[in-house]
Amino acid sequence: MKPTILTALLAIIYLSAFPQADLQINISTRRIARDVFILASDSLEGRKFPSAGRAKAAAYIAGQFLEAGLQPIEKNHEPYFQKIPVNHTRIGLTYIHLDGKLKRSGFDFSFASSMPYNNSLTLPIRFIGDEKLNMKIGGGDTIFHIVDKNIEQAMLRIEQLSKTTQAEYFAISITKSKKSTKSLIVQEYLSGQYRYPESLFKIKQHTKGLYSYPAYSEQNLKVFLFTDEITQSLYGQSLKQLQVNAKRSVKSAQQRNLTVSDLTFSSDFWVKDTVLHDDNVIGYIPGTDLSDEVVIVCGHYDHLGKSSQGIYYGADDNASGSAGVMELARMCSQARANGFDFRRTLVFIAFGAEESGLNGSYYYVSNPVFPLKQTVMVLNMDMIGRSDNKPGEPGTAYSMAIGSRSRTMKKSIRQLNRQMDNIHFDYSVNFPNSITWYFGSDHYPFVRKKVPALVFNTGLHDDYHKVTDKPEKINYESLTNILKGMFVLLVDLANEPEKYPLK
Repeated sequence: MKPTILTALLAIIYLSAFPQADLQINISTRRIARDVFILASDSLEGRKFPSAGRAKAAAYIAGQFLEAGLQPIEKNHEPYFQKIPVNHTRIGLTYIHLDGKLKRSGFDFSFASSMPYNNSLTLPIRFIGDEKLNMKIGGGDTIFHIVDKNIEQAMLRIEQLSKTTQAEYFAISITKSKKSTKSLIVQEYLSGQYRYPESLFKIKQHTKGLYSYPAYSEQNLKVFLFTDEITQSLYGQSLKQLQVNAKRSVKSAQQRNLTVSDLTFSSDFWVKDTVLHDDNVIGYIPGTDLSDEVVIVCGHYDHLGKSSQGIYYGADDNASGSAGVMELARMCSQARANGFDFRRTLVFIAFGAEESGLNGSYYYVSNPVFPLKQTVMVLNMDMIGRSDNKPGEPGTAYSMAIGSRSRTMKKSIRQLNRQMDNIHFDYSVNFPNSITWYFGSDHYPFVRKKVPALVFNTGLHDDYHKVTDKPEKINYESLTNILKGMFVLLVDLANEPEKYPLK
């Protein structure tokens, strides 16, 4: 692993290949550190949406865009802001009493009701799995536990069961798809960095679909989404064993042989939906002869806010990437002021509401300020401030190309690495947690729209999503040198005669 020291001279030599004057890169490590320390300060309180700290962060970034001379996208009192409507949902809590412990909704399982629900009950729960019942079975106050491959199919079955049994209570287990991309993501979450149990990750994926299903809102239903761990504790059998037993019982029409247990739970369930507005912060530098084509440089600026454990500073996630967006904007703006032309338009975006589900980038691709068909490439920076879990020591910067595997792009990365004596952009598709990075950051909504993207990061670490992700742990020398390399690549992208083709 190479240490990250990149001299300005190398960048000057590279840029001399263009038919313009040599260009001195003016980059400031002190300025980058200032940006990170401000975004990850106590006063910004973790930059969670919605919060005053998040609004302060957006205002700070907009101020830096203005100072750098970027063109705004609006002609109003907030010219750099693209307003994002975000549905903000608050939900009451439900507890399951199991093995002498309290299991909490949102952590150990999910629970939803079609209307506010406050009760404490012990009810029999009957496992029917994925079988179609060919016997009459009473409903009443029984919880029917079904298994299906997705929430849509499960809710269709529940809709039918609720009519034939008059039941109001249901539980769902979602099975794992064989050889699915989602199962790969789950494995990344199981690697220890995200620390979700596999089945909880599955139910988190499906809970939103449960709320939006028509039968859920039209009928008086109470529905649990169980993890495999809850199921095992409840029945004393694995999900696979339970399904074998259910198949045998239904085939023989022996209702009494269906596995039954008791579920004790208490619920104070309610849902409050509010539409709030977050901000994407956007500025741009117009291009010359290819100005209708666009290169986007982006990174999200929001984080997790604060809790009883303290402030989640989010220095690496993603004050580092936000600082990168601001510094590259300054460098490109100064280059243009010094007579260096960028053929394509450069757009700089600090995305909001990433942590809550890539809301800012999803909103942008649905409401693009610049046409997506004319967007040549997206460069996304997410967590570029640390070096393989060794703060203070240099390391590799990982880069993943998505949607573009052209020879030109590979050549650009290779040329970039050859020019850098002491930093390496790892271009492999199998770098640590690569599947997570593929789906888990703001480039992904663009990729879904067939816009090529490059995502840059320096890897996950033990401070990820913890209150210990502090600005003093950032490797500022490494961060500076990564941005030098990215500037070289950005110039190449802006001035390359042909687009990078989708492959």
